[in-house]
Formats: sequence, C-alpha cells, structure tokens
Amino acid sequence: MKNMISFSKKDRECPAAGRPIASAECGGKRGSFYKCPVACPFNPWSPENYEIALKIDSNIIEKVTRRIASEYRSNGEHLSFLAGNALENNEFFINEILYKPDTRGRTFFQRWELENFTGLNNDERFFFKAYSGIRSAAVEVLEFRANDECLVRDQLDLQSPPMLIHDRSLSTVAVRFTRMLVRIFPMPHYTRIHGASVPIPEVGALETEEIIAAIVTHLGGPGGGEPMRNWLDRNMTRMFEAFTALNSEFRRIIVESSKFVETIGTYRLNCESQEMESLLEMHTDVVPTEPMDEDMAKGFYKSWDWLFPMEEDAGLIRNHSVGRQVLGSILLGDKKIRVTSMQESLHVKLRSYFEKMSGKRVSFMDEKKIHHARNQSSDLSNSRNLALIPQDLLRHAPRFEFATRAISQNDMKRAQGDPGTLIVEHYKNWMDTEIEVLDGKTPRQAVNDPSLRPKLVSIVKGIIRQSDSRRKEDGANEDLTWIAKELGLEELGALETPCHHTHLG
Repeated sequence: MKNMISFSKKDRECPAAGRPIASAECGGKRGSFYKCPVACPFNPWSPENYEIALKIDSNIIEKVTRRIASEYRSNGEHLSFLAGNALENNEFFINEILYKPDTRGRTFFQRWELENFTGLNNDERFFFKAYSGIRSAAVEVLEFRANDECLVRDQLDLQSPPMLIHDRSLSTVAVRFTRMLVRIFPMPHYTRIHGASVPIPEVGALETEEIIAAIVTHLGGPGGGEPMRNWLDRNMTRMFEAFTALNSEFRRIIVESSKFVETIGTYRLNCESQEMESLLEMHTDVVPTEPMDEDMAKGFYKSWDWLFPMEEDAGLIRNHSVGRQVLGSILLGDKKIRVTSMQESLHVKLRSYFEKMSGKRVSFMDEKKIHHARNQSSDLSNSRNLALIPQDLLRHAPRFEFATRAISQNDMKRAQGDPGTLIVEHYKNWMDTEIEVLDGKTPRQAVNDPSLRPKLVSIVKGIIRQSDSRRKEDGANEDLTWIAKELGLEELGALETPCHHTHLG
C-alpha cells in the first residue's frame, strides 16, 4: 500500500470540494457527500487504499454480527454458525441482512436504515449501503491489471461492458478465461467480490449461461434473465453442490470410458535371454526404455516399448498427436519375459505381434488383469448425487482416450531446445483435425460457420485456460494465445499477456 490515510487534525486539500477542508469534514463526508477522485490519498475506496477498505469491511462484519445476535437474543433465540462452511455462512448472513422480513415486512438492512445506521461512521455507512446492492454474477476473467485487479465480463449480462474487479483471492487463483459464480457489489472505483467464489465447470462447448440455466431450471428455478439472477442470489450453495456433483459424475464417466485395464502377460523363455534381447533390438516397432527400479528388483534387466506399426498409427483417431502410439511394454529377465498393456484391446494386439515374433522361443505362463477404471469408478459411484444434475448436461461429458505415445529422439532433441515446439505442432495439426463437437468439421472450417463459431470460441478459451493453469502451477513454457490469433477469433480480444506476471513463472 503506497498511501496511508492521515488522521491529522489539520486541513487537507480536497479535490472534490475544490478547497481545503478539515480532516473531520473529510472523514464525515467522503464518498457520501463528496465524490472523491481515485487519486485522492484520503479516499478509502481507491485501489491504493485497499487495506483501509478491508479494515472497514472487517469493522462492518463485526458490528453487523453483533447487532443480528442482539436481535436474536431479544427474540429468545441463539445465533449459530456452520463451522468451516464459508459459503453457507455467507448465504445465511445475506439472507438475514437483505431478504428475511420481520412481521412488518422490513429486512435487517431496512430496519437499521430507518435508524440512520446508528453505531456506524460515515465510511462504514457508505460501505454497508454499497454492500446492499450485492448481486450474483458469472464472471469470466479477460485480463489482469496491477494492484490485484482483474478485468472480467459477467456472462449473465453480455450487453454490459467489462468490469474491474479488485480482489486478491481472484487475482491469485485465476487465469485467463477462469469462470466463477460470485457475489459482487459496486464500489466507486472498482467492483468487490463478497465471500467464496464457485468455479463453473466445463461442459463441452456450452456457454456459461447455458450451463447455469440448465442447472437452475433443473433445481426448480427460472431459466434466464433477472428472475434467474434473483434465484441465484439466494441459492449459491445449491449451485456449488450441483457443480460438485456434475464434476464428480464427469470424472466417473471419464474413468469408465478410459477402459483402463492393466493386462500383464508372463512368458517362460525357451532360449537364452541374449537371443530374445537381440530379436527385440532388431524389431522396427520396438524402442528401448529404462527399466524401473521395482522391475529390476523383480529380476527384469531390460525394457522396451512396442509401438503400433507405422501404417496403423497413421490412421488413429488422435492423428494430430506427436509421436507414435505405444501398444505396451516388454520386460526381459533371465528366465522369463513380461508383456504389459493398459487396455485389454491393446494387449490382444501386443500378444499377437509378440508371439508371432517369438515363435517357440517362449511359452505362455499366465495373465493378470488389474481393473483400474472399474475400481476408481466404484469409488466415485459411492458419492454420486444425480438428483442435482440435469441429464442433458451429461451428454457433453468428456470421453477419455487412454494412449501413450513414444517421442522420437529427433523430436526429443527439438523439445529440449524449445519445450513448446511439440505443443505448437500438436495444435497446428489440431486445427486441421475433424472435431466431433464441431459437427465433424475442423477448427479452420468451423471458424467460418456462424453456427459453429461460438462453440469453437468456447473450445479455444478452454485450451488457453488449461494452458495458463499449467504455466501457473508448474512453470510450463507455453503460451497458446497464437491459436486464437491464427484462427482469427477476434471475440477473444488482444490476448497479449498470458497471465498476471506476479503469478506466473
């Protein structure tokens, strides 16, 4: 914080009044009577004086809580909190302050307003009045500014211009195109977020408003406009529960669709291990790898990856991926050899190729299957809450295609020189790949189709969002902004900066 508000008794220059005023007049009229400019060092609502605003906020919370507790006691009741549940506590107090009527139909805020907010000073009254304008919003982060500020757009009100949010938490956790369901209220020079922010799940290429409207109507609320926002104002906790249930069900569907069944076949060697080693080294679809310590402890001293034959790999669904897909792994010991794949269908292929190559040099001993997908799906099924999820949204659940790809030595050398090279190549190829959600068209084709362009915009936002998250979490050297520029998606803005410089490596 660069500026501190002085509490000196001396007069101070007031740009709003156009003359010097006493410190008492400044403290008693700033914001409420004088429209203080952002540059005034005595303005508690300027971004530079955010610490002062937070202190005023804390004072209000303390005084409001005491007053509500006093009203409860006068009615013979006890005010209690839900330990550790910030979202429900926020919702409880918002309801107590702004919505819950007394026998005369007046809310807590209205009752206190009739008493001119006795017990509050000018700054506290100003803040509390601003707080009374709190509303729900589905914000999407567009860019980051200095002083913990983010430029966002409310996806429930796309006709209004973007707004400046001043919030340390959002600035710290967000990346470009982060989407949050929040409660906001306007301050003179920025917008504040109140309470917890709820991440909005990714649902295929659906827009934020479509996702929220589908869940709200499923939960019995109105499906759009101001009525839906009014419903959200009072039901943030239910939306959080629904988002959580949807994300959990998506994870379960992903796990089940992965067909992740580790299949391990063991063979007895009928020849010297050196002969088998030479045979594998000469095979064009087999590449050497380093055996893991745990495998070496079991007596396996050599390992390889067995790749799809080149002609088959070229026709795989993920033809925009770099490298060749791996069928499975081979572990060689002195007396036995182990063949492993992560999918049953791949293991059938691998066994066929391996036995054709090996002939009578090996004899099949046994096979073991580990149902990773089934075990994980069972764990996730125990926490399912389908009553909160619109079934129509499940049609957009991502499907996981499990595949391991081997990168050539040449590609590895290029990647070491520039780690982003292979990622760039991947997305260059992706632009010319037919995408199911784009009705089988490529991104380059979809950009010129008015009915598909919004879906493409949503997909590219997701790509940039995930890329920025990796960059933020582990310092990944990538910036996929160029995808939007190459496709000509002007809707996404300039996109010059990957993320706030203080949060990325």
